[in-house]
Order: sequence, then structure tokens, then C-alpha cells
Amino acid sequence: GASSLSPCVGKTESFKQMAFASGQSIYIWNTTSHVTRETISKRLLGLCQTGAWGLFENFDASPLELMCYTACLIHSVMSAIKGCRQGHVDGVSVTPNARFGLFASFGSRASSPELPHDLRVLIRPVSVVVPDLRAVTQLLLMSRGFVQFRTLSSQICMHFQLCKNIMTSIENSHEAWWNLRM
Repeated sequence: GASSLSPCVGKTESFKQMAFASGQSIYIWNTTSHVTRETISKRLLGLCQTGAWGLFENFDASPLELMCYTACLIHSVMSAIKGCRQGHVDGVSVTPNARFGLFASFGSRASSPELPHDLRVLIRPVSVVVPDLRAVTQLLLMSRGFVQFRTLSSQICMHFQLCKNIMTSIENSHEAWWNLRM
């Protein structure tokens, strides 16, 4: 699971890029209080049989009972993968693909005691932080052979910051497609 102090750090984008880099399909679902057991079990069945990755966004918005139920399903799938055998997901016998992966992102409640213990045991926490864009830009420029990578990096970062400042002043810009996430 991933959590962050800031709600817009790019958790979903990070998972999408990680899947892309490893050649995996990833399916992303926004979890709300209206998600049912049937929905979770069907999604988990499909993911584990195809070997795709899944991301339950804002999983902490789910009811506590659904989180416990999901933890039981995940545990049975993981046990089947570890033992190279069939598992049972919601009464259905499945042979999970070992490339299967499941991620859950948590909003503000990530460190809350309301998260069930059985779910905490199954999830490896990952923190997502805002990257140092100057360092990333320097690395990219240096790896492409630019000699003046430090100067260019400063100029590029300054340019993007100016663009962000200008575009932020436009009305209704909160979720615009050009948001630079700096």
C-alpha cells in the first residue's frame, strides 16, 4: 500500500509507470463506501487468473468489513501462489498466475488504528514523496550527454515553475490536464 501526507503526490501515476516499465497490465479502481463483496471478489478473481496487476485507490474509504473480507481473499490467493497450488476465492477454485500483483493506496487514514490487523499484515507499506525535480532533470540530461546539465536543469525547472504559476492563476485550474505536479 502507499500513503502520503499530501493527497496529490502521484501514487497512481507511480504504479502505472511501474507496471509500464515491467510490461504488466494494470487495472485501477477507485474504492468507495459503495463497493460490494461481489465486486471485490470478481476483480480479484480476474486479476489473479490473468496475472495482471490491480490498484484499489483510496482503499481506506471502504467499510471495515469489506477490508477484512478483502484481506481474507488476498491471503488465500497468496497462499496458493506460495504453494504452487489452487486456491479458493469466494468459493471459486482458481490457479493464480504468479505475476499477479495487488496494490492499495490509502488516503489520510493510512496510519489509523481503524485499518484491520489482517490487512496490515498483508500489505507492505510504501511511502511516496514528491521527487526533487532538479536532481531528476540533471540525471536525465547527464545521461543523454549534455555537458552543461546543471545549468540546463535549473533553466528547465525554472521554466516549468513559471508555467505552473501562470496556469494556476487561471480559473478552474485545480484538476487541469496540464498540472505539472511540482
